[in-house]
Amino acid sequence: MTSTEAAQNLNELAPEAVDAGAPARTMAAVPAPVEGSAADAWQVISVRTRLDAETHADLMTQIHEALAEGCSRIALDLSQNQFFSLNAIQLCMGLARDLANDGGSLALIGCSERTKKHFDVYGSLKQIKVVRTIAELVSGRNSSVVIRPRSSQAPR
Repeated sequence: MTSTEAAQNLNELAPEAVDAGAPARTMAAVPAPVEGSAADAWQVISVRTRLDAETHADLMTQIHEALAEGCSRIALDLSQNQFFSLNAIQLCMGLARDLANDGGSLALIGCSERTKKHFDVYGSLKQIKVVRTIAELVSGRNSSVVIRPRSSQAPR
């Protein structure tokens, strides 16, 4: 599966998060990352306290931006998250599958036991790396991390 197909699959999982008037965000025009580039780094996206229908589009936008920049390793920081919707779990499952098919990966940082149980019920954590901290995410490898700024929307 190509990166373009991965971005299209994300659009299908959450079409309401895509601006109908905007061109599709894909990696087709993005060159392959070079060794040691920011695209090789874990792109950490902080997830709000609630990830539900109202905040889902914001997460989708941040994921599409990371994919458009050529990122193949995305980490969602759930350390402040208190609610993770079924749609968000489905998004993560599809994203993990698509990233893995392209040689990338998805990680969850600071995932609560409750959210882990929800993944077990509604999906699987087999293709998702689960760690407690950012330091644990990059330990044992020559990895780097890029913390993505939050969107301009006010936190909920």
